[in-house]
Amino acid sequence: MPSRRRDVRHHTTALGIIIGAVVLFVLLAIQVRTNTGLVHLDRRIEDAVDAARTPSLTTIAHAVTNLGRVSVVAVLAAAAAALLMAIRRDYLGPLALGLSLGVTGLTVTVVKHLVRRSRPPVAEMLGAPPNSFSFPSGHSAGSAVFLGVLTLLLLRTIRHRLARAAIVAGAVVLALGVGWSRVYLGFHWTSDVIGGWLVATAVLTLTAVAITASGGRFTERRQ
Repeated sequence: MPSRRRDVRHHTTALGIIIGAVVLFVLLAIQVRTNTGLVHLDRRIEDAVDAARTPSLTTIAHAVTNLGRVSVVAVLAAAAAALLMAIRRDYLGPLALGLSLGVTGLTVTVVKHLVRRSRPPVAEMLGAPPNSFSFPSGHSAGSAVFLGVLTLLLLRTIRHRLARAAIVAGAVVLALGVGWSRVYLGFHWTSDVIGGWLVATAVLTLTAVAITASGGRFTERRQ
């Protein structure tokens, strides 16, 4: 009975997080589409970031932003899936990873074409201009989901507190770094990145519920 109550409480919390993320995302999308609200801060943040650019930071930003590229995320996800299947004989974990990335990519693509937001001025971009719409940031969403799901799977097998803390901290820093790099390099507005993170929050929470509901089968080694 206590276990069931705990599960209900956790699922209720997860549902609240998902609903909250979706509501905030919709509100942000409306502001982006109508050019109102928090969107007015985008230009100020972009100007401040431009003024803070340095050669060293630009090099770092280019390196970090590659972690969010679709091709890079796909390769890393495939490698992680192969390791999970080969070492732990885990087939549900890779499925969760693949489905979460697929849902994220589909959501980002659909919303981009619905909102149809223009990117920051090409003259301010430090690199080749992307050929897609700006909101939400696919790099930010995809990298956050990949890192988040991988972290969820690792935490179910690693018990050492220091190692768990290091994994979570590393994932958070990398996800934040990708978002920062998109604004720093001039490819996205800040609200684009926030939108991407909200998508990731909803997808990650749903994936976490699925992994928990599996009863550990995502990470248990088949005998």
